[in-house]
Amino acid sequence: DWTFNKKTKRAQKRTSEDTESKTMFAEFIMQPICNLYEAAYKYLDTDLLGKMQRQIPGWKDLDLQKLTAGATATRELSSRWLPFADCILEMATSHLPSPVDAAPHRLPVLCPKWFAPKPLANEIADGLQKCDPEATPVAYLAKFLSADLARLVLTDDTLVGDQDVDFVGICRVFSGTLRPNSRVYIGQDKPDEQERWLQVVRLFQLMGRNLLEVTEAPAGSIVACHVSSPDGAELGVERFLTLSGAENGPNFETPYSSQAFAIVRVNLQPNRVEDLKALERGLRLLHRADPSVSIEAMVTGENVLGCCGDEHLKRCTHDLQKLYARDVEFSVSTPLVAVRESIAKSVSMERLDPKGSVLWLPIWMSHLTDTSTEAGSVISGLHSDGGDDASDAPVQHERISMSPTAVMTVWTANRKACIKISAVVLPDSVLEWMDLKAEALEAVIHRQQASVELAGSSDGSLLGCLNEVETQFRMLQEQVEDTSFRICNGCDISLCGMSVVRGSRTLLMDGSGVGWKLQATSMFPLVVFRPQSISSAAGAEDSTGVYFDV
Repeated sequence: DWTFNKKTKRAQKRTSEDTESKTMFAEFIMQPICNLYEAAYKYLDTDLLGKMQRQIPGWKDLDLQKLTAGATATRELSSRWLPFADCILEMATSHLPSPVDAAPHRLPVLCPKWFAPKPLANEIADGLQKCDPEATPVAYLAKFLSADLARLVLTDDTLVGDQDVDFVGICRVFSGTLRPNSRVYIGQDKPDEQERWLQVVRLFQLMGRNLLEVTEAPAGSIVACHVSSPDGAELGVERFLTLSGAENGPNFETPYSSQAFAIVRVNLQPNRVEDLKALERGLRLLHRADPSVSIEAMVTGENVLGCCGDEHLKRCTHDLQKLYARDVEFSVSTPLVAVRESIAKSVSMERLDPKGSVLWLPIWMSHLTDTSTEAGSVISGLHSDGGDDASDAPVQHERISMSPTAVMTVWTANRKACIKISAVVLPDSVLEWMDLKAEALEAVIHRQQASVELAGSSDGSLLGCLNEVETQFRMLQEQVEDTSFRICNGCDISLCGMSVVRGSRTLLMDGSGVGWKLQATSMFPLVVFRPQSISSAAGAEDSTGVYFDV
């Protein structure tokens, strides 16, 4: 928005009527770079380059007459004028915080169980905060890369010779000092999980694609680490690991987004049955090396590979053939299409006439008007409707039925219990909230882990995060104008379940008033509520039936 006035030698704000002057960024930064490319790439303009040479110190000892127009000359001039590596290194050292300064900001996000809202009082946590090289070693292995350890290079598209592929893990040391031949323990999500440990075989400093072996990696270092299991067995499908020198070390959060999902899914089958094990091993290695790949073993025995697109699929199949499953011939199926249903808005007339409705809500219940009266779908009730002539006539209860307002009623086979459930469209404000908090909600609801974003004013525990989710949901309920989103049959609607999977944003809400809460669903595998009794058509209480309104 600013331009330089050459007459007054001052910067001034551009007006809407000013269409001729250039911005200062375009004039002083982009224009010289464009002049360089025009003067050196297409044809050699020695006059223009000579004027620039007098202003660029890196060109003083350069003989412009010996240059030939093209990519080589452009690269030579650009590297002398604007050395990219030096610029990046200078910006990193000037503006990025040191490991010691960054620790108080990184640790609550990486390990909320230990550092949110306040750090634990133990030696390991204290060493992490201070980034102390003398403390207990803690390193975070964020990614595996395939490498040729004989030549000390990261592998390209193919391997040289007949050696097998090896992996090195790119890790950052947060405290202590890693050394070869040391034992490190793998951080666990739950304390009752079986203890696992690895052996640090070799440490490397990354020099581009080359590996320079080192004898130690103190706190703050970013190194490549070659690890092995104690029994020599191959590691599983872990893509990231928290390594600690103590058994009770921390476990950092995953760096990969849980909202990413495969766009293209194909089935891989070996041409020979005896190559099935080799193909499965190759898929495991590919899954470890590529964080955006998903591997599924279906109940039918199929191995489904999920990728981010067609080009990503080509790259994955190429890596399988050249790196991870060499000498294995396999076939790739056509892309598998996943059929998913969703809920669409409908109008009142569509609800009243399900047979003539195109968007019956919910869509998958539109057939009930044809099947709810078939044989066996109704039985006799135990109570009359209160009329004199019908005192001995049984009351007919449909096994499955749908009301004009799209409330589905399902009775159990013995007619002892009844469940009523309906599907409604979520308000836009609730969907926006779920999209905004998707990562934090996925951690709390699906992975049962505390999140700093949802800690609120609580102690940062999982129970406190669940309380914060319910509090934010109640605030959203108050903002929605439609009272049916807050009250059902005179009872407050409470949140008791949630799915934040991308493409399947769903809430489970309870309108029966029995006190079903999100904490009970998430913290306990089985919850028993006191059911409401059912009233017959005559108003008498039926003590043999139970009723849940969800």
